[in-house]
Amino acid sequence: MRIALGLLALPASGALAATGGATGAAPCAPGTSAGYPSFCDIPPTPTDVRSPKAFRAAVVDLRRAGRRVVRASGPGTFGLPLGEADAFSRSAQAEAAPPPEIAAPPSERSEAAAAELRRRAAPPPRRTH
Repeated sequence: MRIALGLLALPASGALAATGGATGAAPCAPGTSAGYPSFCDIPPTPTDVRSPKAFRAAVVDLRRAGRRVVRASGPGTFGLPLGEADAFSRSAQAEAAPPPEIAAPPSERSEAAAAELRRRAAPPPRRTH
């Protein structure tokens, strides 16, 4: 029994010595991990994370917004009721202003422009090799 108690005490005293329990050295001092990860490598807990209640409230708000969108864009939302398309078309045409009339160019200018276009539209001369 004394041997068993002695064997149990050895690893505990070795752990204290490794962490510097009796010497007062910091447990996460550089060079104590010997190239392997340790508990000292765990980053601190983030402070900008929402609480579970805040996450729940955000999820509830998102679901409510989703329901509002579904209600606002349900079937038939963007269509016209049966028989109202003609009335809508007539009222839209009545509100729209007609475009201004295009003034006809004077005939002398138009004949000169047509002659210039015919001259430019002639095929290029044949190339001879």
